[in-house]
Amino acid sequence: MDIYPLISFKRKTPLDGINGSPVSLQEIIKETQAEQPLYIYEEDIGSAHFEIYQQLSVHRPLWIDAKPRIIEDIVDLVTAGATSIILREKHWKGKQETIKDTIDVNIFSAKDLKQENGQVLPQSALDGYVVFGLEDQDRVDYKQREWIKNQMRILPVYIYGNQQFNTWKTLPVTGIITDLQNIKEFVHD
Repeated sequence: MDIYPLISFKRKTPLDGINGSPVSLQEIIKETQAEQPLYIYEEDIGSAHFEIYQQLSVHRPLWIDAKPRIIEDIVDLVTAGATSIILREKHWKGKQETIKDTIDVNIFSAKDLKQENGQVLPQSALDGYVVFGLEDQDRVDYKQREWIKNQMRILPVYIYGNQQFNTWKTLPVTGIITDLQNIKEFVHD
């Protein structure tokens, strides 16, 4: 199972996880493996930190979740070093095919299990899914578990987890995206 660290930003300060504690770029590089992608979460494309992405992309592959809304946003993210882009269905419904025709980048669809009708993009234009809203694996209901299992038959599925739940390893997923502080917990079990 793949384990990828997630960082976010508050102003220009990198944070461990979504709204976590501050962490330096040097610490991020030191605490992760060179081939291990770094998942970067931004609240909005307007808050993207392109110059920091460029610095990090020299050391790590970058999966960037900055909620791009137009193809030019994706071009900017790829130019800044993104190897994978995470899209939201509400911004890309019916337009995702144009991305694959325009840019050579991996495309993942985000799904939030907290939203009852959390839609995802059609599979034809995707390289996989990133699932949010699983704060406690023990609360993953049958319908959610079946959705994940069915998608895994077709495409890779990654889940975001911000807490140390060893039982998450039992979910039928390709990998876990978690806060930097949790990486050691998942790797050493």
